[in-house]
Amino acid sequence: MTNAGKSSSCPPCSGEAKKREDTEEGRAGGRGNSENGDDRAEASPSRGSLCESARKVFDEKLFTSSFFREVWERSPLLLRSSELGAHPFSGRKFISEEDMVRMCYRGAIAETLKVFQEGKLYDPPQISFPEEACVDISAIRPPPRAASSSSGERSSDREGKKAETGKMEEGGERHRTTTSASLSRATCRYLEGCSLVINQADRTLEILQSICQHLSKKYFSHVFAVSYLTPPRTHAVKTHTDDQDVFLLQVWGSKAWKIWTPPQILPLTEEMLGKREAFPDDPGKPLLEFVLKEGDILYIPRGFPHAAVTTEEPSLHITLTVPTAEFAYVTCLQRLVKSLVLTHTLPSDTERRCRSALLLKDVPGAAEDLHALRAAVDACAEQVASRLNYDALCNSLSSQLETVNAMQRRQFLRLQAVPVSTPFTETSLVALAAGLTCKCEEGSAEAVFFKGTQSLTMKICPSASKLINVLANRQPATVCDLPCKDPFERFCVLLVLHSKALIDVLSR
Repeated sequence: MTNAGKSSSCPPCSGEAKKREDTEEGRAGGRGNSENGDDRAEASPSRGSLCESARKVFDEKLFTSSFFREVWERSPLLLRSSELGAHPFSGRKFISEEDMVRMCYRGAIAETLKVFQEGKLYDPPQISFPEEACVDISAIRPPPRAASSSSGERSSDREGKKAETGKMEEGGERHRTTTSASLSRATCRYLEGCSLVINQADRTLEILQSICQHLSKKYFSHVFAVSYLTPPRTHAVKTHTDDQDVFLLQVWGSKAWKIWTPPQILPLTEEMLGKREAFPDDPGKPLLEFVLKEGDILYIPRGFPHAAVTTEEPSLHITLTVPTAEFAYVTCLQRLVKSLVLTHTLPSDTERRCRSALLLKDVPGAAEDLHALRAAVDACAEQVASRLNYDALCNSLSSQLETVNAMQRRQFLRLQAVPVSTPFTETSLVALAAGLTCKCEEGSAEAVFFKGTQSLTMKICPSASKLINVLANRQPATVCDLPCKDPFERFCVLLVLHSKALIDVLSR
């Protein structure tokens, strides 16, 4: 694993204060609600109809009898949004910036959030699973009269094990809680050009969990989701093969894809290529080359080498994953044989033979007579083989799936029990915090915030300078109207500013 201490670009607000005021850490209690911007809205009727529309697309447009007869485990398939009729997976109505922030936070506390940049894996943000829910109390009381500057925090710091909770107002009263700081910590690596990948993303967002459950019950027995959020003109991982069959939903933006002919048909987990080491050979001329656009669906069977690069816009795609190698016949047989021993199903002599070491070296007293050993092993194999049949295999698989699906459900419920509030939404009105002034030239790599005789200098990405320059004019602005080509970058920049008490949320 590569250390993430050195980044390729500067986060918008990782800077260091020229003069610093003292800060104090604390914890504020309370629970989120819909007015606070938490994700209970996921259960709204509109989300329910969206989920129903998604199921209809899968049932009527993708998983037809011809798909399983001619395509499944055989060849890739690209479905354009224009072929799908409805467009349930398209854009922010499916997953908004606020949803993505919540997903990243939940992925961080569950330790399933990964940080990649062009094939390199970096240290993920470290955020402890909250002992009790914390919300941003600034959303339920008037914004502070003045903001205090604080010590800068570099995005590579791994101090999230200790929750960051509040800055001090004049008079010593806390007005910030863990929420905006923790949300910023979970997402700030995106501002350095990194991709944020959430394994088991279905545990982090209800609509993804609902879709996975539908596909599990109707088609594949077990399905989980992985989300890939990537900035413009870059990629998360290099050319590789998977041991899973995947269905990609292009939610935001676009990606240029290449898919090659598989070097190994239906590889098992040990046969994946390009994961730990570079892809061993030049894959040659691509079998398919295309741009996946918002609302499209792409199916890639396991074993097909593939690579993708974002275009001039950021990309979010969801990978619905069927772990086919894990449930391949040979894998299931291997698991069944082991279970016969673990459940004491075999005769005691046979079980003992299965558990004993098979020593072939001619060491006096260690190995058995070759003829006796051959007879014993053959007898053991016959006992095991007599119990390897279709019904036993199905029973073993059902038991395994029951365990896996129950764990998936428990993990989902555990994460959903953590209310996650965003301090603002895309339609919120925000402004530079009262009592502050700011100097930030458009295209600059730094912004300077002033309060009286004190100042705070922050390193920023030049792409954030236009946004901060507008805020410096001290006129309230709606979040979605602030200038930034990348809406998620805009949300992340504002999270950092809010966590450092540099902006006020005037209305939600």
